[in-house]
Amino acid sequence: MRYLKTVMIAGLVMSVTACSKAEDAPDNTTALVSNGPKLMSPDGPIRRCMNLGNGLDAPYEGAWDYQIEDHHIVEIARAGFDTMRFPIRWDTRTQLAAPYTIEPEFFDRVDHLLNLALDNGLQVIVDMHHFGPLMDDPAGQEARFLAMWEQIADHYKDYPDTVIFEVLNEPVRKLNNRKLERLFPKVLPIIRKTNPDRWVILSGDNWGSLSGLLGVELPRDDKTIWSYHSYVPWTFTHQGASWEKDSPPVGTTWGTPEDYTLIEQRTQRVAEHGALNGHPILLGEFGAFGAEGRAPRESRLAWLTHMRRTNEAYNIGWCAWDFGAAFAYYDVETNQWDQELLDTLLGD
Repeated sequence: MRYLKTVMIAGLVMSVTACSKAEDAPDNTTALVSNGPKLMSPDGPIRRCMNLGNGLDAPYEGAWDYQIEDHHIVEIARAGFDTMRFPIRWDTRTQLAAPYTIEPEFFDRVDHLLNLALDNGLQVIVDMHHFGPLMDDPAGQEARFLAMWEQIADHYKDYPDTVIFEVLNEPVRKLNNRKLERLFPKVLPIIRKTNPDRWVILSGDNWGSLSGLLGVELPRDDKTIWSYHSYVPWTFTHQGASWEKDSPPVGTTWGTPEDYTLIEQRTQRVAEHGALNGHPILLGEFGAFGAEGRAPRESRLAWLTHMRRTNEAYNIGWCAWDFGAAFAYYDVETNQWDQELLDTLLGD
């Protein structure tokens, strides 16, 4: 997901709004929770992960008030995370016509940061982020999408298995689940040709939401992780967000018994989905915006803690959004972690 500290042009703001509000749309998931024994998601390689958002997923690095510094990656490792999710916008660094070559200089930049993460003991999720043209024209952009993944897969084929591929972040608009069910079986063999045993992350439509994951038929590949993103309730997690067209008002609290139960029900449902299908589940994004210090902090701390603990209780790995941008856990000006926020993820 993209979160900005500055207001974007109208079209981009609309897309971020849809992404956030989609999480609050009725999906009937709570009604599907069983009353039987607790089912646990199978083990996956990712346990505690941090998103390095708003860096290389921006149109150019630094466009969204954040630029990745080498020491940021070192800080993520030192704090105790085991994985770094690396949102990357590949399409703006790729030729528009065949053979759809990715800029070698961009690969160099990605390689530098990825190698630094590996050298510091982190796993790395290499993600394809913000491929808007594919969402608007799946058929017209399919060849370009497949060509990009052929290059990415070949480029990293000799890297250790601690590099994990995420095929596509938050499918939406015209790229619905029925089209994903035709697209994923095309891209996965391309990846498997050079990376037969690498972990690969897949998700569903509706911005990679829980309802999207529950409604898609994914390829039956033993080394795939099934992902969902959650920012529920949107009125709480996005209060005061400047990039939202209809930003929820600041002051919304969270923490009623019903609030806690909703997260527990949703987490139980997705864990059951993973258990019944034999695939690890990853909470690939979750976060609550602080509205520049104006949102109720105690509620934010409580929501983050409960989201993390509940997913861990169902053996679901997670990846917090995000390191140093709008939802920041780390202050890039003072070079310090917000210890209270960090404790919501890594505390007892």
